[in-house]
Amino acid sequence: MKPRLNVFIGFISMGNNVETKSTLELEHKMQNYVQGKTPINKTNIYLFVYESYVPYETMLGYGFDNSSQIEFISGQGFKVYPNIYSIGRLSLESMSRVLNASTDTFGRSRRAVSGDGVVQNILKNVGYETYGIFYSDYMFRGIGSSYDSSLPQYNYRSDVLLLSAILMGEFTFDLGCDYIPYDQYIETKRNIPLAKSTFPKFVYTHNAYPGHSQNSGVCRPNETDLYFEGVKKANLEMKQDIEILINNDPDAIIIVAGDHGPYLTKNCKGTGNEYNIAEITRLDIQDRFGTFLAIRWPTEEYEIYDDITVLQDLFVSIFAYMYEDPTILKFKIEPEIVKSNRSGISGVSVNNGIIIGGINDGEPLFLLDN
Repeated sequence: MKPRLNVFIGFISMGNNVETKSTLELEHKMQNYVQGKTPINKTNIYLFVYESYVPYETMLGYGFDNSSQIEFISGQGFKVYPNIYSIGRLSLESMSRVLNASTDTFGRSRRAVSGDGVVQNILKNVGYETYGIFYSDYMFRGIGSSYDSSLPQYNYRSDVLLLSAILMGEFTFDLGCDYIPYDQYIETKRNIPLAKSTFPKFVYTHNAYPGHSQNSGVCRPNETDLYFEGVKKANLEMKQDIEILINNDPDAIIIVAGDHGPYLTKNCKGTGNEYNIAEITRLDIQDRFGTFLAIRWPTEEYEIYDDITVLQDLFVSIFAYMYEDPTILKFKIEPEIVKSNRSGISGVSVNNGIIIGGINDGEPLFLLDN
């Protein structure tokens, strides 16, 4: 561990696997393609994800003008991608595929987010140290951590969680999660760029704000106002994160992103069979699949390799830049919402940015280019 992180030694887990991971070999064409190659641009990479943070157009659809935050981010040298969506609707469905650069989760829904994804393994093979920093152990539940350093430590057993669920009479997405004080999470993720290292770093951190609806199928009377309050918290946290990253690691690839939408429209959940496909609007789709994305590239040469349609293309583009090899872009995934996720919008889909079904059938998912 680096000296600046020692204060949190009680929370750090070094590859603390609860279960033996699957021996499934990754059948990933990009991983096979770069095997044995050395990246030319071997810079630190920070992936800072803000829970349910959506693009400017989507926030405007809710009635929130986030233009000042976009202007701040752009002013710090980031390229903002206004028309990005995820092929998955929930955090695991979205981020697992980001970290696998694939529509596949390769056997376990948490395999990639817990540190054993295609992205982390490619980076480990060329000498990167990997960090997974979270405010709860949700990403490690039932599988443990494969990061070199992670926060928090995972201690729960799946049989104990099952018993707890039975006794409670319900199963919730965060059942049994171990939460650490949020200020300790903040301090830990911000100490990483300050710590000196002889190895390049990959850091994936996923925060709590703005946050999404309670996913109960019933909107609370103040659901949108609660989200707006979360956006304000996320904006402040993001600004401070960006300033620390740029001041201490200006040559890094810095990514700030959302994972999916907050579910504020219709029933504040997946619409499923409760709404006819003919009732689904552009905003309903953005509300569940729209994702914010901004990247601060170290050099202008990134433009040759910059080809991101869906959030899950992110690391295909980044690896093309790192290896200075545009051929890697051929490993972009099919830009279509995963079939199992389409129930979240009553069967509507999006393919290559075009809506398939619903009120706005055949039209672009996003209309604004800012």
